[in-house]
Amino acid sequence: MRGRPNPPHDFVTITADWLSRAGPWSTVWNIFAPGSWLATTLQLETLLGDFFLGPVNDLLQVLPTDTSLDMLRCSTYGNEPQEVQYAPAFNVGAIGDSMPLVCALCLTWRTSDRRIGAQSHTHLALADDFVDEDRRTLKSISWSEAQSAARSFVLHVNGITSPDGAQCVAAVVHTSRDGVALGVAEWSPVLLGDASRRVAILDRRRNPPRPFSSG
Repeated sequence: MRGRPNPPHDFVTITADWLSRAGPWSTVWNIFAPGSWLATTLQLETLLGDFFLGPVNDLLQVLPTDTSLDMLRCSTYGNEPQEVQYAPAFNVGAIGDSMPLVCALCLTWRTSDRRIGAQSHTHLALADDFVDEDRRTLKSISWSEAQSAARSFVLHVNGITSPDGAQCVAAVVHTSRDGVALGVAEWSPVLLGDASRRVAILDRRRNPPRPFSSG
């Protein structure tokens, strides 16, 4: 949709580029990071390093063993936007092998806003060991592990120190409502990370993974 506003100045957009045997894929999160629009390159690199050591590690615990994070990118907003890249240390997932990327593990980020479309989702490569015999749902223990990883992810995002010394906040950004672009982006803090019991089915040509934002 054209005309959508950028996130507020004190937000960063973090893009993670992943590699797996099934192919490359990306995930995106918008995070409230006070002072980010005035941050130095070093401060943004530090933020990305903390993101890798905490939240990314939570995701690696539920990703396939043939999956690794290749690159993190941080974009800022404001009068002089920046993009900083961070090449992480060697890393791999912990569970089984990747299924084709048409199948995905779906994590959901829940806010207090109850309107349709207020919640957001992140789609991750799905390990074959996570899938139950019906091939449509996760095993009970795997679902529990995915929920735990989503909850830890939010806690670790909220534990990252922002460029001005405050704390970052996991958030869902809204740039449109009812199909109409907003004049100014709105946002809601994430209250809970969750996971879907169902295997997410994606047509990546028409329905690419949604970023950690909404509307």
